[in-house]
Parts: sequence; C-alpha cells; structure tokens
Amino acid sequence: MRLFPAPAVVWQGIAAVVAIILAFITGVGAYKSTVEQRARTTDIKGWLTGGDSYPYLYPFVATDPAGTRYVTYLIAHAGSTYPLYDLPALRCPG
Repeated sequence: MRLFPAPAVVWQGIAAVVAIILAFITGVGAYKSTVEQRARTTDIKGWLTGGDSYPYLYPFVATDPAGTRYVTYLIAHAGSTYPLYDLPALRCPG
C-alpha cells in the first residue's frame, strides 16, 4: 500500500506548477529590488554631486562706513534639495 497513491505524472505536474509560482514570486522580488537600488543610487549621486542644483550670483549694492558704494555678489542656491559643494565666496575689490 502506497502512502500517496497517485501516478508520477501528477506529482511532476504539481512540482511544475509550484516551480512556476515560485519563479514568478522571485521575479517580482528581483524587479522590486532593482527599482529600489536605482532610487538609492540616484539619491546617493545627488548627495555626492549636488544633483541638479546650481548656484547663481545675486548682485547687492552696499555702502561701507566711509560712504563708498560697492557691489557685492551673493551666491544663491537653486534647483533640487541636494546641497552644493565647493562654492568659493569671492569679493573683488574696486
């Protein structure tokens, strides 16, 4: 007397169906992992390079205590939420 009286073809069919279901679940997991990794890569590149942020100069007319007027250029930030790096603050005399 056999414990599970079914032909071998039935068991092979059940194994094939289970394999197909598991392959589908694995594919969904791999796709989700790829999408999340792409998002993390974009975020890391943004923090390291400044993303699509850019600086621009904002002219500002000021007066010193002696009454001399001069123009100072302030650096302003525009673009995405990532910070900019290596922006020198220059003041040109004259």
